[in-house]
Amino acid sequence: MKNLNYNNSVKKEQVSTLSKKGAKNEEVQNRKELVYKAICENPQVKNTELETLVGATKRQIENSLRALKAEDRIKRDKENRKGNWIIIK
Repeated sequence: MKNLNYNNSVKKEQVSTLSKKGAKNEEVQNRKELVYKAICENPQVKNTELETLVGATKRQIENSLRALKAEDRIKRDKENRKGNWIIIK
């Protein structure tokens, strides 16, 4: 007997979440590039300044910086507050 509650086709809610995830990935890439450009313009920029320049939260900035470090595009001269960003690529 066929289960009437089960449907093999993709539901509308699933399609909309898939497209939202794609849009979120674009937002993350755009934010990462904005952070990179801001660091290129001012290597002494602080995270709080990046938050206002990019219009993102502290956690989003930290994630963008982490991703840029993982891609070897930037690195920190000193790990303390007075350090500068070094542009690698």
